[in-house]
Amino acid sequence: MKRTGTEVPPPSPELIRPPNEVLGESLELLNHLERSLEEKGDYRHLKRLVTDYRMFPPDDIEGIAAVVVLAQPALGSLAAQGELTRGTHVLLVKQQKGRWGGGTWAVPMGKIDPKRDSLDIPDESVSRDPPAAGVIKRAMLRELREEIRMTPAQAQLTIAGMFLDMKTENVVHVGVENIVATTHENTAPIVAELPDAREHSDIVWFPIEKIPEIENMSDGVRFVLLTAVRKIKADNIARQERRRQREQEKK
Repeated sequence: MKRTGTEVPPPSPELIRPPNEVLGESLELLNHLERSLEEKGDYRHLKRLVTDYRMFPPDDIEGIAAVVVLAQPALGSLAAQGELTRGTHVLLVKQQKGRWGGGTWAVPMGKIDPKRDSLDIPDESVSRDPPAAGVIKRAMLRELREEIRMTPAQAQLTIAGMFLDMKTENVVHVGVENIVATTHENTAPIVAELPDAREHSDIVWFPIEKIPEIENMSDGVRFVLLTAVRKIKADNIARQERRRQREQEKK
């Protein structure tokens, strides 16, 4: 059945738990997702690249901007802090038949336009980034605005990494947009809609645990999701290590 809209409950303050508990559960889920995605795809033509946008002039940035949109159940849970809890949903769209990857599930993505994305509407989330990273984030935000109509919500956008598709010679830049609240006093559901059917024929919030089971998905899209999972896992491990160090210093 084709859908033009999909919704999930907003993040709830009632589901907030102690950081140690959240980080431990998150790492368990991240390990499961990483193993499952690694086993599911053939990634030999995909090469991870070093993500340091200080090395790139903004005018030289090109390739594809892909965004993994997450809605976590607890208010304030942040992928950028290594948190990815059970009950999280990820937004997927089905590519319209006749287009690239027609009939398959994907994340919102599109080509980067350095000139356009350098001049796009300023956004506070990119103000402190290196200029090249700002171009990437603006491209991601533009793709989301163009492809999806979302219930007004507060979100945090971070860059998870980039990789080279050696078959197409495209560099794919992966971002994670973590919805942290809605603007309706956290009571309205998070609604994502397709403004038209030119690019996508369906849109669904999928439970994050079900992602490895989706058959109708390209290896490139799976690698986008795997890149996001690996970045969140790295942030999780780093945060837990910092907490351990602080606890040792107190002794």
